[in-house]
Amino acid sequence: MSTVATDRGALVAEERRAFAERNPESRRLHEEARRFLPGGHTRTILAHEPFPLTFVRGEGAVLTDADGHDYLDLLGDYTAGLFGHGERRVLDAVDGAMRELAAVGGLHPHEAELARLMCERFGLDRVRFTNSGTEANLFAITAARMLTGRERVLVFEGGYHGAHEHVAVSVRPPANRLDPKGPSAIPEYPGQPGKHP
Repeated sequence: MSTVATDRGALVAEERRAFAERNPESRRLHEEARRFLPGGHTRTILAHEPFPLTFVRGEGAVLTDADGHDYLDLLGDYTAGLFGHGERRVLDAVDGAMRELAAVGGLHPHEAELARLMCERFGLDRVRFTNSGTEANLFAITAARMLTGRERVLVFEGGYHGAHEHVAVSVRPPANRLDPKGPSAIPEYPGQPGKHP
């Protein structure tokens, strides 16, 4: 092993140690969460070594973790938090909607109204609402395969494309498995099929 690789490994180990020392409450909460959630989280994209931070508060573009550290939120929950945290207009709209009708196993006029607004704004014929990006991705891949007759799906090595077996490939490939000649399909989860479309 080269000196550079050894030094890099030592630096990473030291940074992980310092991170853990600086965030004992996030570590405690993560260990508690692992008792009830696989991996201690609800989405694999949140899994980080040595453990993910636990955030307890947000206001505007600032997040506060369980250890009292403030962070500028440049992620915005992968665009779902585009308006920031605690945005009054969003809170008021959610409060009004919840008071009117929280959830039913049927249609609501606001669904069609939102779909109309989106179609007009983005020049679309129709839209399909989904519960998550992963679900939207599954629908898109199914439609693309059906319409094109093709089986293969392109994903970017090191990129997150959803949490299902067709695209959860080479999301965080270990450095020792990277091939300089081209990408390698490395399953993200144990039990995934070895061959990927």
